[in-house]
Amino acid sequence: MIDAIDAGEHTLRRRRQLRDSVRAAGLYLCLGLLLFVLLFPVYWLLLSSLKHQSDFFTSPPVFLTTQLTTEHYQAVLADPFNRRYLLNTAIVAVVSTLLATLVGTAAAYILARIRLPIRLNRVLLVWILVNRLFPPISFAIPYYLLIRELGLIDTLAALILSNTAAAIPFVVWTMLGYFQDLPKEVERAAMIDGCTLWQRFVRVVMPMSTTSMVITAIFVFIYAWNELLYALTLTVLKARTVPVAIAGYVGDNALAWGQMSAFGVISFVPVMIAVLAVQRHIVRGLTFGAVKS
Repeated sequence: MIDAIDAGEHTLRRRRQLRDSVRAAGLYLCLGLLLFVLLFPVYWLLLSSLKHQSDFFTSPPVFLTTQLTTEHYQAVLADPFNRRYLLNTAIVAVVSTLLATLVGTAAAYILARIRLPIRLNRVLLVWILVNRLFPPISFAIPYYLLIRELGLIDTLAALILSNTAAAIPFVVWTMLGYFQDLPKEVERAAMIDGCTLWQRFVRVVMPMSTTSMVITAIFVFIYAWNELLYALTLTVLKARTVPVAIAGYVGDNALAWGQMSAFGVISFVPVMIAVLAVQRHIVRGLTFGAVKS
């Protein structure tokens, strides 16, 4: 009798282990497929930047090859205009990120802590949200007319203003949720010590909000670095950015696959470096609040 019971428990244990193994294998398979879908475009871009020109027109396409070349990178980096476009993009992305993060964070803190009359807080939040609902193309012509009147066409200031204005609503809504969940006890202690609203924000709230601000800033940086529409509309030559330059490799009669891919890889590197540099803050932000005591 005891042997039969032990055999039955052993059978159930084996079935449970088999079921867990099948479930784990299915999860790993799904994860592998997802990684393949996400990483294959990156691999293809990198491979295309290293292919010889003749390999782009072979059928079937060349997925694996040892015949690689760096001539496309040399051609891209040897062009002084491309180096200027990289510098323009870096300046626009960094300045826009700093302005949008600081202004949006301050606005979110004020809306979270100050109750304006006749429900102006809700009106302002809805208005900010409405600006995010419109497609960016709908603002292209108004931005162009405004920038033209200011005499800023084909300047970095025009791109900084447009990118900052487009990113501030995202920063406000992202930081607003954080400030609403932030404990108020520390701020009350600062109020007892005589701190003004601005002093509380600078000396107390901002140090506590570093992780959320860094995460928000990295998303704004990625947006500003890859922005194409306003850069194409508001620039002519001097203030062009990398996305516009990459799009310029598409011609009416030909397409420079190699140089376009090489420039795409080059533009991808600074964003990857920025993400890796703040990876610790991103992980902390994703897990913040997941466990409560």
